[in-house]
Amino acid sequence: MAITDFASLKTAIAARLSRSNMTALIPDFVTIAHAKMLNGDPHPDPRDPKADLPALRCTDMLATEVLTLSGGQTTLPADYLEARRFFSDDGNELGISYIPPERWYTLALTKQAGVPQFYTIEGTTLKVGPIGNYDLNLLYYQRLDVPDAAADTNFIFSKAPHAYLYGALAEAYDHIRQPERSIFYHNQFASAVRALIEQAERAEASGSTLIMRPDAIT
Repeated sequence: MAITDFASLKTAIAARLSRSNMTALIPDFVTIAHAKMLNGDPHPDPRDPKADLPALRCTDMLATEVLTLSGGQTTLPADYLEARRFFSDDGNELGISYIPPERWYTLALTKQAGVPQFYTIEGTTLKVGPIGNYDLNLLYYQRLDVPDAAADTNFIFSKAPHAYLYGALAEAYDHIRQPERSIFYHNQFASAVRALIEQAERAEASGSTLIMRPDAIT
């Protein structure tokens, strides 16, 4: 059967497990697989580090937001996962650079007024320095909602539904203490996620030959 939404995913997982006493746990397995897909996860067998699960980041997850700064800070979007680019509306679109929070308060520029050049993040708060009340353009990766209603779907279901399937099966077999099967499905899960990332990278760079160019022309 086709795996197109949460309902069909649960059916596919149950069919492969063939254990009616685990049906109620399937949503938990999907939730764990979903979290690991977004955050990455090391391989359960340390002897095979190449099979680590990478964090899923691809163009289907990108979104844009205009953040209005007040007093040199603002709140990140609720679905913020990771930034790809920040730049202010001062006409310079080169972007602003990250500084770790532990260095932030030691730098004079974080207390000066001016066009933002640097930023740091504390919790859900974005802070910029120098301090300026500009609009900040953010290109970021969105955190995907965990599928939990029957009709719930997202781009993973259309591009790599087997990623959810293998990830949930890895968790199921880990739950019933069958490590060999759990590791097998973890490997399949990691392979599916890597393929999804690589396909997105190829699609983004397709259409032209990559050549070296100077950063600036003088």
